[in-house]
Amino acid sequence: MISFVYMVVIFSFDFDLSTSDVMAWLNYFGINSKRINETDHFPNFAVGLGKHAELDFSKDLEQIDGIWFRNKPQNSFITTLNQGKRKDITNYLSSEMSAVYSGFETEELPINILGESGLADINKISVLKVASKIGFKIPETLITNNKKMLQDFALQHPKIIVKPLMNPLSHSNGKTQFFSYTEILTLAEIEKLPDTFFPTLIQECIEKFAELRVFYLDGKKFCMAIFSQESDRTKTDYRKYNNARPNRTVPFQLPKAIEDKIDALMIVLKLNTGSLDIIYTPSGEYYFLEVNPVGQFGIVSQSCNYYLEKQIAEWLVN
Repeated sequence: MISFVYMVVIFSFDFDLSTSDVMAWLNYFGINSKRINETDHFPNFAVGLGKHAELDFSKDLEQIDGIWFRNKPQNSFITTLNQGKRKDITNYLSSEMSAVYSGFETEELPINILGESGLADINKISVLKVASKIGFKIPETLITNNKKMLQDFALQHPKIIVKPLMNPLSHSNGKTQFFSYTEILTLAEIEKLPDTFFPTLIQECIEKFAELRVFYLDGKKFCMAIFSQESDRTKTDYRKYNNARPNRTVPFQLPKAIEDKIDALMIVLKLNTGSLDIIYTPSGEYYFLEVNPVGQFGIVSQSCNYYLEKQIAEWLVN
């Protein structure tokens, strides 16, 4: 039997402050919560089918009002294997755990479930295709491993950028931490490449008036404008924070037509929460870039006084 005895269960990761803030609001509302990080042990449970259907976990979740998949659930045993570089076994056990969590989402439970356990690594290319079909403008995009095709693409656009297909690279040599960012790719740099290389995502560089970060919560849109063009350091990627002169960030009201497209996109992707990145151009156009199901929203909440942590806590126990 599932041993949860809490009103809200949150699957998160170590040191995530947004999770802590949501739990603080739950505590303020008098709601118990249980946080399970990727390095924690998974609670004991049992789900029965057939003649053991009396073990149906839906009967054991009646004390829970909400589950929040803040992070793709892990298991301390799997995490240990991963650190030991047992990739084959790690991948197998991770897929098995995904099957366990999908049971939570496919059962018609009388509880609120925020987020999706299996979509933390959502495919950017698939999302761009869906966004384009819905009617969003998207940057001209090329995925290639061919130098000639890349050169032809570069010649068709004033500027192009290179970015990860999935997640940014984070690497440490023990002394220094290295991160990958979105970068401008020049013809001179392309010329130095071999004729074939690892498949890479290339896009035209869209001129920005501001970058928009939109936090989506079950139909509600909370938008923040980031004036990244005020600093040479943050022009291409605002995550290269200028701590000496931080970018100005303000609340931003999206047009209803864009809000409707966001709704349509999230419905197709079967996401009830996530952080979306959109470019707002000097001519007033909106270009969709990507959606992250577990994107950071703390800066949106704090800069714009949206109190998103309170909104999430209320949603989980509504």
